[in-house]
Amino acid sequence: MGGSDRIDNSVSNLIGKEEVYEKNVGIWIDHRKTLIVSVTDKGEEKSLIRSGLEEHVRYSGAAQEDSAENQRDTRFTGHLNKYYDHVISCIRDAESVLIFGPGKAKVELEKRLERESHIYP
Repeated sequence: MGGSDRIDNSVSNLIGKEEVYEKNVGIWIDHRKTLIVSVTDKGEEKSLIRSGLEEHVRYSGAAQEDSAENQRDTRFTGHLNKYYDHVISCIRDAESVLIFGPGKAKVELEKRLERESHIYP
């Protein structure tokens, strides 16, 4: 074997030591909590994120109550946005994501991920 073969093998060994794992993520989400299960070649990891929100209840009422309801809706939406930001930060490096759960949270998170995929390709 020539000297260049030894150099090529050494380079291959160095490159081979860099470990790159594919990360697949499953998310069960509602407006109160998210369970994230991440699976790589090294194993699995589970995380639980709580939103700190109680169930959002809409009331119908007089015009003066509409202003208070709008304020509650604004606070609720702001809190949900922070919650979704936290969830997204935990899955940003995933190769694939499966989202499921009851209600609208899964659809809202999916829309956020689609919007952000343009920002973070």
